Amino acid sequence: MEGCVLKGSVQSPWGKIGLCASDTGIVHVHLPTRNHCGNPVFPGSLTPVNITLDNGAEHLRSEEGCAQQKDLSVEYSITEQSGAATPSEYINLSQKKLNAGTILHTAQTQLAEYFTGKRRIFTVPLDVHQFLRVPTGATNKEQVAQYADIVEQAKHLLPEDAYEFALVAKDFLNFTHRAQLSLSHVPYVKTATYKDIAGLAGNPKAVRAAGMGCASNLLPIFLPCHRIIRSGGNLGNYGGGVEMKRELLTIEGYFG
Repeated sequence: MEGCVLKGSVQSPWGKIGLCASDTGIVHVHLPTRNHCGNPVFPGSLTPVNITLDNGAEHLRSEEGCAQQKDLSVEYSITEQSGAATPSEYINLSQKKLNAGTILHTAQTQLAEYFTGKRRIFTVPLDVHQFLRVPTGATNKEQVAQYADIVEQAKHLLPEDAYEFALVAKDFLNFTHRAQLSLSHVPYVKTATYKDIAGLAGNPKAVRAAGMGCASNLLPIFLPCHRIIRSGGNLGNYGGGVEMKRELLTIEGYFG
């Protein structure tokens, strides 16, 4: 996963949810898809590394050799480093790991609070700079400077600010990513339709494309695609399964 410095997981009522973080924000949330060890399956190649955080994590190992953990302890991996590194590069890498570890721990804590009904708004930053693209023909200094500023904003984006960011950065985002960022405009306890999201993203007729944007959302829960339902009231599909979608809405009090 592009930009992922560390990966971890958090326990949920549906199993472990995978998290990938850069040194500035969460880049990917992977809903429960289990391998034989019962851990989240991540795309890409990451090398397992044990990292201890001061959160009381207690690591266990089953008879089958699969890593197990209690409560909200974390399993981390880091991306492989190839070639020789200078001392300054090692220092920079270590600082990035520390920053990413702090972000992962914050995400864990806030998700745990959310699952127990104690949190409505997430304040852990997201890193969505991979969503951005340089417009065709953007060559003048003003456009280049604007793009650089947008990239920096995208690396430290609060979930509740994602829709406003999509409006500001619309020239640097395709429709799919505008639709995904627009999900943040749907508040806790409320739902919207795929047509609503298409409209927020700038094309009310692109309902199917908005649905595809929800389906490919890299940051579920933080960008709440579970709050998007069909026009007739049917819940529609969800990456973690329809039952998970229903239960997330139940946690939020949508069904009363």
